[in-house]
Amino acid sequence: MDRSALVVPSPHEIQEKRAILHAAGVVFDQLGFDRGTVEAIAAQAGVSKSDVWSHYASKEDLALAVIAAQPKEVAPEPCDVKLQLLVDSGQVLAYQMRTDPMQRAASRLAVEQSSQRLDRCRSWDEWTEIVASLLREADASGELQPGVEIDPFAALCAGCFAGLQTMSQAYSGRMDLTERVATMWRHLLASVATPETYGRLDLSPDRGEAIVTRHRES
Repeated sequence: MDRSALVVPSPHEIQEKRAILHAAGVVFDQLGFDRGTVEAIAAQAGVSKSDVWSHYASKEDLALAVIAAQPKEVAPEPCDVKLQLLVDSGQVLAYQMRTDPMQRAASRLAVEQSSQRLDRCRSWDEWTEIVASLLREADASGELQPGVEIDPFAALCAGCFAGLQTMSQAYSGRMDLTERVATMWRHLLASVATPETYGRLDLSPDRGEAIVTRHRES
């Protein structure tokens, strides 16, 4: 048995690793992968470069950890309309990308053409599967028009979101992302939802912020 696998990190080591990961999120969000240096990450975390290397083998490993740690702590609120859960998932993510550097860093790393050793597909694969799963639930509930190809449509939603967050970053620092995502849902869901279901959807750009606020206050 590998005895090293049995070593339990100390509270200081756990806290230090979390600080480094958050610092990496801040630096990658601001500078991207290529310009974001380990020196900058260490300075942001208040540790030495050797401390960074004690937790992560390379800058690529650190970037992958940021992608893997993409926050998902706020879930959509329960709702009888499955497509509303889909809308809310997108709006919660859009709002978090306005306010959370880890969320923004993970998305930036996923779309930047930087190191070829980064698995940029991971976060988009996860988002696409979330969309596809909710669409399957909506289909089972009779909320979709006949003949909707769920997997291709889920990939389309993920691709549209990726493009919109990049545009929003360029135009407003992502401050208008929730409005852009609301427009996306209005047009995309009109093509697949039954008229009755579409009429029941709340497509307000403020829903994500409201859900996150209620979650924090609960």
